[in-house]
Amino acid sequence: MSYLIGIGLLIVGLLVSIALHEVGHMWPAKKFGVKVPQYFVGFGPTLWSTKRGETEYGIKAIPLGGYVRLAGMYPPAEALAKVPADRRSLASAARAEALADLEPGEEHRAFYRLSTPKKIIVMLAGPVMNLIIAFVLLAGILMGWGLPVASTTLADVPACATESEPCDSPGAAYAAGLRPGDTITGFAGKPIRTWEDLPRAVAENDLKPTEITFVSDGVEHTAPITPQLRSVTRVDGEVVERPVITVIAGQERKPAAFGEVVAMTSKGVTETFKVIGALPMRLYDVARSLVTDEPREDGVMSIIGVGRLAGEVAATPSEGAATGTSAGPGWTDKIMSLLSLIASLNIALFAFNLIPLLPLDGGHIAGALYEGARRRIARAFGRPDPGPVDTARMLPLTYTVFILLIGMTLLLGYADIVKPITL
Repeated sequence: MSYLIGIGLLIVGLLVSIALHEVGHMWPAKKFGVKVPQYFVGFGPTLWSTKRGETEYGIKAIPLGGYVRLAGMYPPAEALAKVPADRRSLASAARAEALADLEPGEEHRAFYRLSTPKKIIVMLAGPVMNLIIAFVLLAGILMGWGLPVASTTLADVPACATESEPCDSPGAAYAAGLRPGDTITGFAGKPIRTWEDLPRAVAENDLKPTEITFVSDGVEHTAPITPQLRSVTRVDGEVVERPVITVIAGQERKPAAFGEVVAMTSKGVTETFKVIGALPMRLYDVARSLVTDEPREDGVMSIIGVGRLAGEVAATPSEGAATGTSAGPGWTDKIMSLLSLIASLNIALFAFNLIPLLPLDGGHIAGALYEGARRRIARAFGRPDPGPVDTARMLPLTYTVFILLIGMTLLLGYADIVKPITL
């Protein structure tokens, strides 16, 4: 049941994200006077719809996207500087369909009539909405719930300083009387306020006998302790000899600062763009793993794979499940993990939609930028206005990109079923 709850929460979060993405397009479009005949979440058969004013709002059966229909996306032939010769082409049919939503006298409400800055705002607002969603979720998680940090309250105090059996040397802290749940407050006369203070104080003391202060069951104790020299593996993998007292830190949560949220969001965007830049090679690796015995590396996955991860997060045994105690904190952690996953999806939607290819938002933005640059150049050289860019002529490329996106979705979906990435 927990597994299904995790998948359900992810689907709801994804649908809300898609809905708000389309609101991001629709709201400025309406503000700029563009006629918006339809606003739908999902594709395929319509499950529900209602009309409010001139816009039909609804939900479709396949929750893999959404769309806002903007009237007049493509300029008519008479608005172009160079009139297309073939009026029966795919582009001509698209132009006619785009203008079909405009009643007589509403020609000024066509999207193609917007200025370049307004076109960019309309098309950029959708992806930016996803970025805002991601930032708000991360801010709530990091600033409200907090980041996990090591605590001076001990998770474990090993009875043995080594893993050898039988134990030939008791752990220094265990021999001094410390037990799991105790909180270290001082070492060698130095106050211990954070976990980072402890290894620093132990290193400065070296192997000399000293005293350790700790709180156990609300009572403060001071006991003699002698650090021991042990091999320690550093973060970079190098093994060094260091004085230790053999304790394992607990974990607590520390609210992050606003700047940390900005930095983490920026890092997420940067890493996502790197993944997109390497997408062809990553897809090749996925395809190769399907036809060979090579393990599939962590990387890109479909919504099926993301849903599987959400289910696994929710199905992970909660704290206290084995002892019958309250599992509340465990479920709070799970919800925060699911919200983090939804935030990551929104960052992915933001970055992926900025790829400068139609039918993605980045393709429309690129077309608007080209149109604006062309007009500026014409104005600088005293030439007549070249008019709007004929984006309808890009429909063959648009359909090609659309087919490639479907192929990518099918490949990743199949891989997530037969060779999934798991926690």
